[in-house]
Amino acid sequence: MQHLSSLGHYKVEAAALSLMCACLTVETPLPEVGSWLGSNEQTVGMCLEHLRKTTHQRDTLQTLCQILRFYFTPVIHWWPQVTDAAKITLTSSVDTLIQNMSLLVLEELGRALTAALEAGTIELSALKEHWINILSSAIVPILQNEHSPIMPGACDILSTIGNAVFASFEVHTQRLIMTLLLALTNPTVPATSSACRCLGVLVMYRVYETIYYL
Repeated sequence: MQHLSSLGHYKVEAAALSLMCACLTVETPLPEVGSWLGSNEQTVGMCLEHLRKTTHQRDTLQTLCQILRFYFTPVIHWWPQVTDAAKITLTSSVDTLIQNMSLLVLEELGRALTAALEAGTIELSALKEHWINILSSAIVPILQNEHSPIMPGACDILSTIGNAVFASFEVHTQRLIMTLLLALTNPTVPATSSACRCLGVLVMYRVYETIYYL
């Protein structure tokens, strides 16, 4: 697949990405695919390269979602680059579909990183820095824009923060997140359902009791 995508022809590259995504889109992760990704780590790099080609963004984002969902461990050290690429695509694209798919990549990444933290394969300080970056550069601006059509996806990302990371935030950051979500529970806001689901996750965290104003 990597050989095919290196040929540079649009239809061949698109076919290679579609084939890769089809191999990854299964209900149960395949050990053979995990082993292949482990020995061909440049696959993620190839996907990130294709994100810069607007003609391939949809297929590439879908492929990244599948890798993060089922095969994160073999490619775990790529997560900073995946974060940066997804943010760039999110903020530079004017296509709502591409923006939502970029948010889905960040959501899958958030879920995978939380699992990695619980498994002890990533440091809490690194994950906290990741989330502070995501919040300030992407999530908060989206949630503060009442006309943004991608607010539901931003709420879904917040639900993957995890108890340990949320507890490590300064109180003002915790309150900012909760305040933004509470503002979206207004029935007139299109993100009401997503905001309520996210609040349902966050109120289960032990640190919730320290947010006194709720």
